[in-house]
Amino acid sequence: MKVKLVISIILISIMVLFVYLNTGLVSINYLAGSVDVSLALLVLFAFSAGLAIGWLLNSYLRFSRNRKKSKEEASKQAEQPITKRESATSTSGEIKSDAQQD
Repeated sequence: MKVKLVISIILISIMVLFVYLNTGLVSINYLAGSVDVSLALLVLFAFSAGLAIGWLLNSYLRFSRNRKKSKEEASKQAEQPITKRESATSTSGEIKSDAQQD
């Protein structure tokens, strides 16, 4: 956990330094036209998009892994043979053995 925090702080520091040093305008061309944007804003957008995609992908992979594990556990429980109960509870709350139930 601490390693991830240190790496995150280093990457954010590098990004902030890069944004500070690159404040010029950049022209972005795409099919519908072009737009002039600050390089700092473009880098911030790309960094944020990368973080969001990484977070969503990580969440999806964890969800699918947990779902797969729960399906495997359910199938293992379904494969186990059902054993006869040793005792049952009567309506009055008393526990009766199989011999007393008959």
